[in-house]
Amino acid sequence: MDLSDVCPTEDAVQALLEYLVDPMLPTKSSVPGIASQSQLQAVAKQVHAVLLLYNYYHRKQNPALEYLGFNSFCKLAVILKPALLGHLKFMQISNDKELDDPENQLSVMEKTIMHACDISKVLDASRENPNVEGWPITKVAVFLVDSKKEKCFLLFSSVTQGVWSVIGNVEVLHQISDSTAEATQANKKRGVIRKPSRVISKVDVAGFLQLAYSAVKDVTGVTQTDLMVLEDHLVYSTSKEKEAARFYIMQCTKSVNDDICQVPTKDAIDSLQGPLLEKSSGRWTVTPVVEYFHLLPYAGILAEWMHRKRHSNNLQHSMLGESPERKRRPSDSAIYKMQDTSDVNSGLGEGCGNKMSAGNLKSAKEKDMIGISNTVIAPQTSEITKQYSDISHTTQVENDQKMITSNSTGSDLNGQASGVSVKELDALCHANDWILPTYHVRPTEGGFKANVTIKGADFDYSSEGDLHSNPREARESAAALILRKLQSRACRLI
Repeated sequence: MDLSDVCPTEDAVQALLEYLVDPMLPTKSSVPGIASQSQLQAVAKQVHAVLLLYNYYHRKQNPALEYLGFNSFCKLAVILKPALLGHLKFMQISNDKELDDPENQLSVMEKTIMHACDISKVLDASRENPNVEGWPITKVAVFLVDSKKEKCFLLFSSVTQGVWSVIGNVEVLHQISDSTAEATQANKKRGVIRKPSRVISKVDVAGFLQLAYSAVKDVTGVTQTDLMVLEDHLVYSTSKEKEAARFYIMQCTKSVNDDICQVPTKDAIDSLQGPLLEKSSGRWTVTPVVEYFHLLPYAGILAEWMHRKRHSNNLQHSMLGESPERKRRPSDSAIYKMQDTSDVNSGLGEGCGNKMSAGNLKSAKEKDMIGISNTVIAPQTSEITKQYSDISHTTQVENDQKMITSNSTGSDLNGQASGVSVKELDALCHANDWILPTYHVRPTEGGFKANVTIKGADFDYSSEGDLHSNPREARESAAALILRKLQSRACRLI
């Protein structure tokens, strides 16, 4: 990158202060003691955002820029915005004074600045992603989309003035802890001593989800029955040092009050890409990325979700062709060819033959029980055994000989090709009119693991993939595994 395209430290802090802090300050220099406690806290929250945006996000894009510690930021902030001096208590004391009692020596803003410095240092701008394994989950966040996934529901200025944020509920750790406290006490009474576990219990998972549902209901009035969880992830939190957040992508299946802020989903996610600052008419100004600052921890997840959504839509349109309506199931005249176009499927179709027709599968109607990943499924109809057979990269329809493929390449946030198995599983779900796969990615010792669930009219299958170094590969592994199991089951049922 050309150095002229990189916003220098002083200009970056200046532009961020102008956008986030200036509107909260009086026109003249503040006088100590004039501002109320609530005003001091409001300005401090804005400065907290400035520090995180510069020290973590701007430096993540431009690693050569210097890190601003407590003293260096305070001095620069006062030079750029003299009105902030009234908010800095310790900085007005002699330089040789040591900080030995932060609680009493620091002002509200100084505590916030020190706190933000600690958070940005732990997140570490030099790393691709922070390792959140073992961090307590103290926050839930929900990216809520409408029934068509075309608009999302965001809050404006609810956390930071001038910034959009997702629906969320902070400080939830103690609420979840209450749900496990009784179990812990019961163990003590029975004399059972257990070591602390890094794995989140099922009780905690259910508790976080309930908190997410409650947060959505508080903001939109929509209840759990009208919400569908599309994905959930564990991500870092920018609220406190070494704390994590449980992030959900949810879909609302009913209309919502027009009073709720609705932003085009594509616009919101696209606004998370690119630099934080740009030069215009000789001066540096903030870009829309700053306006969506609180969505940045989820930027990679949302970008990949949007990519998969676009790919799925394109695939669906291709399958529809000129037909005005999509059929519930592939017609009996359809012939599915199993093609070995990826390493994932190599050797999986042995013994199945190259062609499968709906008629060939009718005899499988009486097959009784099918289990995948320890899930017992009720007696299945010929629809389910037919669905097993539809795993393919290429669908050939005899009537018009149109070929639909699902092995086109796409790029994720890091420019790497999207997983073939993830795409193939999406294609399979579309071909059979199933709900798109739901992925649950969690960090574990040594990397990440993902669980994938697919649902149809009367079945629900899950599969957990192998351990991988990043979430994308973990999702790919889970998708590949469930495809192999489905393929194997189809072969046995024919």
